[in-house]
Amino acid sequence: MVLPVPGRIASVMVQLGDTVTQGEPLLAIDSSDADAALSTFLQAEASVTQAQATLRKAQADLTRLSDLFTHDAVAKREVLDAENAVTQARATVEQAQAARGQALRRLEILGLKPGDFKQQVIVRAPLAGKILEINVVPGEYRTDTTTSVMTVADLSTVWMSFDVPESAIRLIRAGEHVEISLVAYPGEMFAGRVRRIADTVDPQSRTVKVRRDRQRKAWRRYAKVWATKRAIGAGSEETYLLVLLAEACGRMGQTEEGLTVVTEALDLVDKSGLRVFEAELYRLKGELSLQSRQVKTSQGKSEVRSPESEAEECFWKAIEIARRQQAKSLELRAVMNLSRLWQQQGKKAEARQMLAEIYGWFTEGFDTADLKGAKALLEELSS
Repeated sequence: MVLPVPGRIASVMVQLGDTVTQGEPLLAIDSSDADAALSTFLQAEASVTQAQATLRKAQADLTRLSDLFTHDAVAKREVLDAENAVTQARATVEQAQAARGQALRRLEILGLKPGDFKQQVIVRAPLAGKILEINVVPGEYRTDTTTSVMTVADLSTVWMSFDVPESAIRLIRAGEHVEISLVAYPGEMFAGRVRRIADTVDPQSRTVKVRRDRQRKAWRRYAKVWATKRAIGAGSEETYLLVLLAEACGRMGQTEEGLTVVTEALDLVDKSGLRVFEAELYRLKGELSLQSRQVKTSQGKSEVRSPESEAEECFWKAIEIARRQQAKSLELRAVMNLSRLWQQQGKKAEARQMLAEIYGWFTEGFDTADLKGAKALLEELSS
């Protein structure tokens, strides 16, 4: 909330955290702009009075000249001039009344009464709610009417929004049922429906903003309360966490732990049937395999295999799944991994051709990390 006029803060009538009703006084301002607004109104009022007097005189002159013209005492031209004077006087009255109405509206906005100078401007609550922020103190002089001095928020109705991974956004639809759990209220689930889905992907987090419909259950639904969501199934939630854990293991060099996490996640995918992260899991398995000398076969036995062959098999698997799911971003990631492997094996032409095909599919988002990396790799492969 900003000040309507510059001036000195005479008093602040509320404190942080207070509950206010709509129209309740919040603070008072001593401002010369208030006196200026009163002066403008009085001048406009005087202009209306003067214009009305001029109109009455012009109408009287027209009546008198018209009577004289009927007795051939004056020329027709004088009557026409009198009629023109009446028309101009009416226009002047209308202009004066419009100026007075504008000046009166200004007084109403400031909460001032006509004719009484040295009135304080009372700033009132625009809505019922809580005082969340106060940035002024009594006695302070403010000239900037664009800076917020106080925040009033109606917390009885708030939106809840959450970030959905790019690879999972295709599973979310507007109007779909969603459940929210708040850390502040363990054990409670708050049901609702998806209201809006953002049109763009955050280039940093690779997530899409999803907003659910408003809670109407009262004051305890504060904005920015930590929450978790259940909109794509518990299996996908758990799988996504395992994906993040596997990535962390790879960055820390804990390849065996990372492969174990990937195996657990792939088992969960098979059991739940929710395969939104399957392509990414096989891509991660390929990356971790390149860092590991010993990999486990599907029969659970350990054997020494070429990390390159294991990784290539995983990358191809990730590409096939991504293509089947039409997940171009995941396909691009897997192709980049395979292209880097082929580059190390001296198959630069094949790597460049495959990467160029998927890179050419994209028409936007070239400032994202994946597409920047793909472009740089293409340049390496072309050199």
